[in-house]
Amino acid sequence: MTSLDMTREALARAERESAMKSRILATVSHDIRTPLSGIAGMSHLLGQTRLTPEQANYLAGIGQSVQALSQLVDDLLDFSAIEAGRFKLHPRDDDLRQLIESVVEILAHRAHEKGIEIASWVAADVPGLLSFDPERLRQVLFNLVGNAVKFTNEGGVLVSASMVEGELEIRVRDTGPGMSVRGQERLFREFEQVGEEKSRIGGTGLGLAISRRIVLEAGGSIAVESELGVGSTFVVRVPVGQPSDFRLRQARATMLSSTHMLIIAPDGVCREALAAAVTSLGGTVRLAATPADLLASLEHAADAFTDIVVDRRLADFLSEELCKHPVFRNPATRRILLIDPETRSTTRFLGAGYDSWLVRPLRERSLVGVLQGRMKGIELRDPINDNRSNSRWTQAEGSGLDVLLAEDDPVNRLLLKTVLKKGGHRVSEVETLRDLIAAATQATGRPGAIVTDLSMPGGNGLDALSAIRDFERTNRLAEVPIIVVTGSAGSETRKAAIDAGATELFVKPADPAKLAELLASYAARRAG
Repeated sequence: MTSLDMTREALARAERESAMKSRILATVSHDIRTPLSGIAGMSHLLGQTRLTPEQANYLAGIGQSVQALSQLVDDLLDFSAIEAGRFKLHPRDDDLRQLIESVVEILAHRAHEKGIEIASWVAADVPGLLSFDPERLRQVLFNLVGNAVKFTNEGGVLVSASMVEGELEIRVRDTGPGMSVRGQERLFREFEQVGEEKSRIGGTGLGLAISRRIVLEAGGSIAVESELGVGSTFVVRVPVGQPSDFRLRQARATMLSSTHMLIIAPDGVCREALAAAVTSLGGTVRLAATPADLLASLEHAADAFTDIVVDRRLADFLSEELCKHPVFRNPATRRILLIDPETRSTTRFLGAGYDSWLVRPLRERSLVGVLQGRMKGIELRDPINDNRSNSRWTQAEGSGLDVLLAEDDPVNRLLLKTVLKKGGHRVSEVETLRDLIAAATQATGRPGAIVTDLSMPGGNGLDALSAIRDFERTNRLAEVPIIVVTGSAGSETRKAAIDAGATELFVKPADPAKLAELLASYAARRAG
């Protein structure tokens, strides 16, 4: 055997081993996701019942563990795809502001539990729509912002975005312990973790490595600036396609040009983000954190303030000042209370001299809406682990659709059946793909919707979907919505399922509320 033949054989063997490793990981991922979906779903249902505070805390702990395990499975699959050279991005036009705000909001509860602040702002020069892969950019931000919250015990985390030299630049800054130069060099390596041992528990060291590969795949760069004892800043730069909305961006830069704001808030990232957002949109800002700061601001203000924003943490201490100083009694000045999602006592404050309110971390759209007088405030946003009863998707029994449920795992079948019945739907169950096809291809008594797993006994899930759609086309019947709930998270699975006839796909563990809301929309459409 020649050296060339040996090289070819070694290469072929390496490719076979890589493919086998990918198949093993995909199989393990599916087998983990099925019981994980049961744990997550049952925890969600338990959260709809009346719980003591102690029980709610235990349930929140289960939810955090489920989230960590789901992230671990995703990281391992992504790592496998990257190693096998099958990792691809799927860019599309999307709203960067909304994406950043959603990530920060989801992580806000975790930050507030630690007693730290979290905030974000996006500069006016960032277009309303950009072309990027939103799922992958969200993954990168969850890793960066999640790590920042995890390692920060005092101060806060600030996420900002702007256009720099035609590229999108996102900065994630924290006031955590910082890193040594040696730690920074190891930071983006696979299975490496930096920091104190107690802070490493619960991670694989894959998150930042995968984030780096995602950014590189997009043609960008990711770097860290850090100083021990001061904190760290992660800087992500990516080229993005952007529409020619120069006029819109010009309008954004002057959107709040008539705003002259006084912010009374503690020094921190929330105050910094609010000031940066107003300034970026054309407004002017003065800051105050103490009575002395406040008096100085009032004395040196050249014009009357259009808006005074008071952070709830300083509201009690400033109540006398609010009553005494004439500027606060000026009917032309809007008085705004800034609260956090965990604050439930807004009515008491609104009765104490405030006209409207805002919730931190701020959404830019809500900020502009309040400052332009279009809205009084926004609803209190529940934190991600809020266990209070959620009646949005609980409807009268029998008021919805006839749903055919196909699931062979008994725990997930019970979970989905319970969710569907709470949504008012009537449920019939099958446990094999053969029975699914038989039940879905009847000329009469067909279901109003189908909820099915892809991996069940009795055939191939994709073939089952195709058989149902072929029956409908042959008999000229309207398509029944088919919702696939699967443990396979890859984009290939999603594309194959949609091509075979799926209407929507949820990856286990599926969010019961989102599933119920989707079915409710189908029911409303049918009723209309």
